[in-house]
Amino acid sequence: MVSQCDEMKYGDVGIFVVNGSAYIKEYGQTELISRNPEFPNIQVNESDNIVCMGKVIGKLEGEYEIIND
Repeated sequence: MVSQCDEMKYGDVGIFVVNGSAYIKEYGQTELISRNPEFPNIQVNESDNIVCMGKVIGKLEGEYEIIND
C-alpha cells in the first residue's frame, strides 16, 4: 500500500520514478537503496529527473478483492 506524501525521511521506502523508470527503493542520503540483493542501488546525480510517487506504508496479506469505482 502506498500513500502520497510531501516528505520522505532517510530509511523510508517509496516508489520513485528515475529518468522515466519506476522503482521501489529505500530513500538514502546519496542513493536509492535496494532491499533486494538481486538489484543494485541507484546512485542519485544532480542531472537525474527523480519524482517520488509515494511512501510504502504496508502490504496486503491474505485474500483481498480490488474494487474499482
